[in-house]
Amino acid sequence: LRRNIYYTSLVKILIDTMRISNSSSSSSNKLAVLIVTWLCLVGVVVASGGGGKGEDANGVCPGSPASFHAKCSMEVIFENSCETVRQEMVGRLESKNGWKDPHNGGTYTLISEEVIAVNDDTKSTNGLIEIHAKRLTGDQKYTDKFNILLTTTTSSSSSSCVAQTCSESQVNSMLDFSTNFCNIFCLYCNHEDSCTNVYTDLTYKNKYETCKEHNSRKCIVNPVSR
Repeated sequence: LRRNIYYTSLVKILIDTMRISNSSSSSSNKLAVLIVTWLCLVGVVVASGGGGKGEDANGVCPGSPASFHAKCSMEVIFENSCETVRQEMVGRLESKNGWKDPHNGGTYTLISEEVIAVNDDTKSTNGLIEIHAKRLTGDQKYTDKFNILLTTTTSSSSSSCVAQTCSESQVNSMLDFSTNFCNIFCLYCNHEDSCTNVYTDLTYKNKYETCKEHNSRKCIVNPVSR
């Protein structure tokens, strides 16, 4: 509710500023419009979870030193076991079997991983897997950090793996053109997405939380032939 009120206030400020600008053709007023517009856009980024530490209800986001920055937080539901998902993600992070990042050839680094109580054979216990990593963009300019939390969910008839994920830019940014989304997406995308895999072609469904930019077509710059 507070976020909706904030958005409404920003829109009102923009409308009032535009009216002032239309009533005067002076360069100073037009400059004021540009400044107010920019500040409002920054406000939108902050309100949507991109400022400072942002909103992190599940404690997955790695954080960022930037005062305002782009981020992507989402849930991915896999039909595969968490151990299978972990092996595939870590395999891509470590470039196993010649795997290459399809998003402009970035460089992934596995910072750490922790596996807790995984029993994929009997599925009698829930599994918890934490993955912490970072990615350097293909142009060697920017590094993003991201965390992935894999949890095994079981029912009387089936078992699946749920990934809570979050990627954050480490420098001031307003838009990232889906880069934070791609940081994570490229670790599980499958052949239907024109991605190559290391061990297993994963089956998944995305559920977006705080991830305004999530265009998967921007992630696959170098697609594989099917």
